[in-house]
Amino acid sequence: MKALLLQEYNHLIYTNVPDPEICDPDDVIVAVKACGICGSDVAGFRGRTGRRIPPAIMGHECTGVVTRKGSAVTDYEIGDRVVISASQFCGKCDMCLSGRTNMCRHHKVLGISCKDYKLQGAYAEYVRVPAQTIFHLPDHVSMTEGALLEPLANAVHAAVSLSREAIKTPVVVYGCGTIGLMVVQVLRAYNCPRIIVVDQFPEKLDIARSLGAHFTINSAETEAVAKVHELTEGQGVNLCIECVGIEATVRNALACVRTGGYLSVVGLLDPEIRLPMQNIVTGEVTVRGNFVYTADDFHESMRLLEENKIDTGILISDVMRLEDGPEAFERLTSGKEILVKIILTTT
Repeated sequence: MKALLLQEYNHLIYTNVPDPEICDPDDVIVAVKACGICGSDVAGFRGRTGRRIPPAIMGHECTGVVTRKGSAVTDYEIGDRVVISASQFCGKCDMCLSGRTNMCRHHKVLGISCKDYKLQGAYAEYVRVPAQTIFHLPDHVSMTEGALLEPLANAVHAAVSLSREAIKTPVVVYGCGTIGLMVVQVLRAYNCPRIIVVDQFPEKLDIARSLGAHFTINSAETEAVAKVHELTEGQGVNLCIECVGIEATVRNALACVRTGGYLSVVGLLDPEIRLPMQNIVTGEVTVRGNFVYTADDFHESMRLLEENKIDTGILISDVMRLEDGPEAFERLTSGKEILVKIILTTT
């Protein structure tokens, strides 16, 4: 089959690789139709994270059609349209049995190539995944639209599953990438009373306003932390959801949080950051990570999409062929364009 191979950092090639095979009775082979380029893939392409060690096939935001299945698979038939969850779990450990499958002791993520394991991803014509990680794609949802369900599940996990009570108060969203803009839409769908969004690109802030943000702050022109405190009568917010993942934005996001509040970190670009522990300790601020999602989050993301609560079209900057993947990554890394999401397709 053809695949987009990260041959070395900053170098992708479209080449022939072996077809995936059924290795377990619960496996399915999916013919990939669409796969989004995640910010984490871009960071991996650059060699920033250690999570995509070449040679590797990246890609985890995908939809497709079941073409083969293992002997134990009964819920899906050949030809079924599906969306794939990147989150793979054992279903047997204490975390899985408590419902926290994203914290599985043996957790793996599709398209990751690291020191501990290697899972070939979906920038390919075919991909092998466990049947427990696929979901029927609703008939009226296109393959391209469906490729946004995986990042949407991340947003649901951050904004709803971990923060359901906090989003009844004003919330700051730091960063207008795909996840940040989806968090804005999820907050809007759950009637958050005030959504304040921070980013440095006016074009992305325009999108955030069109998606339901009540107030936007251009951090390239305005001291964002001071503005957040001005908007909240000097108190700060009870919850800030950070969707960038570099030290500067995490520190600024923390400074937006009021005493006793929560900093919820979704972004993961810098592997290590420094935080002002005096502020965290004396302010009793909870700093909380958000790691992928559970099946419940995925089902909720599908519900929101089916009920037209999520605008996917405005988030898709371009749709390109898989063989044009090297050009797509060049566009995403060059900084010459303001892009949110590029989807790669095989048809």
